[in-house]
Amino acid sequence: MYRTYLAAAAAVSTCASFPGGAASADEASIITTSTVIGQNYGYPTGTPVHGETEPGSLEFVVETAAFLKTMERGDLDGFQLGSTDSENYFGFLAPIRGRFRLHDRVTFELGVVLADDLGEAENFYGTDEDIDPVAPLIRLAVEPWEDMYFIAGTLLPTHWSHQALFDDTNKFDETTEQGFQFRADKPFLKNDTWVNWRLRDGNLNSDEYEIGSTTQLRLFNDVLRLDGQVHWMNVAGPNSEYTLVESNLAGLLGASVGTHAPFGIELVEDARIGVAAMESSDDTYIINSEDGSGWEAAATIDLRTSDDTFVRLKASQFEGDGLVARRGDVLYTQDSYSQIAATGIWDLGAGFRLEAGADLQDANEDTNWTAKVNLSWGGAYFGDLLTFW
Repeated sequence: MYRTYLAAAAAVSTCASFPGGAASADEASIITTSTVIGQNYGYPTGTPVHGETEPGSLEFVVETAAFLKTMERGDLDGFQLGSTDSENYFGFLAPIRGRFRLHDRVTFELGVVLADDLGEAENFYGTDEDIDPVAPLIRLAVEPWEDMYFIAGTLLPTHWSHQALFDDTNKFDETTEQGFQFRADKPFLKNDTWVNWRLRDGNLNSDEYEIGSTTQLRLFNDVLRLDGQVHWMNVAGPNSEYTLVESNLAGLLGASVGTHAPFGIELVEDARIGVAAMESSDDTYIINSEDGSGWEAAATIDLRTSDDTFVRLKASQFEGDGLVARRGDVLYTQDSYSQIAATGIWDLGAGFRLEAGADLQDANEDTNWTAKVNLSWGGAYFGDLLTFW
């Protein structure tokens, strides 16, 4: 089985803390300087060089993300894999918006997300998924307490969920996520909770939405990290012609211990080992509820080789029994899944971030490769000209 991933993107944000712990996987991007790819905490600006918009100012913000992802899964057993032997993702996302900071703690963004699916991508059901060429971007972000945010409208899709529960390719299938979101970026607490209305109940389609929540406690000067994650996807259509009712619930509990600069080695920013247990319940209109479970052990080493270079080395072993998360990576439906990964991120200056990495993966004795390349950038303009107070 061979699986490759290549992406190029231009985007940005201001988070410096890299997501990690027991509840993380190897394959997803870990870029923190973007509002469209990677993973981050809090409310990223998308403009690391320019920083936040000044209160009373309106700025024009541009981000772009081009991506290419090809997956050849080979002969695998598992959840609905027969019709998805391969998948291809090739396209771009370009969020373009005005950002108006009404108050120190209130920001409003209005614009569009331009997108194009240049290739074809198949979902679990073997049908092609096309991203919308134009989607509105309307985001209101309020910071009621320091480093804690409520977001309404267009959500930040840079969730740091485990791949088993929420696959990073979801952001390549959907131009935007719409709903409500809460985010926390405290030194001891990281949280991302959201409600995403994917489809609205109508004459033909059923209402479809998801609720996701990822929480991490960092205790004892970040030596101990405790993780909890849950994802619920629900389909119900009382007003639609097809009254389908489906639901999928998946959860994770994990813990990791780590240390900064072990044995005085300043090169090592963080060295960590952890375990995570997962449970799922899948209920469809075709079959009754089926439960699954799994666990994963992982070891991670984060290296700060220079002021401009970050490297993550990671190895993990997953063992499962019928785990099914419909928004997760289908490789975690396998009984056994192991990964060895290396990822590097380089700060190229002027807001550019380059990420490159490779994973060697084995699922039920079938070899799988993943390679990734991401280039992120974003800029804000005209803030000095459009100041209202």
